[in-house]
Amino acid sequence: MLALAVAAPAHAASGPADHRGLLGAGEHVDAVYPVIKDGDLDIRSLTDDGEADPDELALHIPDTKTSRITLPEEYAFLDEPGSDAWMSSQTQDMSVVWPG
Repeated sequence: MLALAVAAPAHAASGPADHRGLLGAGEHVDAVYPVIKDGDLDIRSLTDDGEADPDELALHIPDTKTSRITLPEEYAFLDEPGSDAWMSSQTQDMSVVWPG
């Protein structure tokens, strides 16, 4: 399981992905895609359509018993330990988004 940058706090957006592009079942995304722009490090996402601003994307992860975890102490940099977080499989499963 990928509990990284994709183990994000389980906070709901104010609407269904608001203005963001929604990636879901069977789609692949390199959620954290570092690039150098004008000599500076920039974090982007890479989808099948090309580079994207990660703030403009939402990853749909279905609410299942394996998609939510309690955030362990080692991931305190993401949110408070013990809080809920979403998780997606590190191996491709065509029923969910695949954040590589």
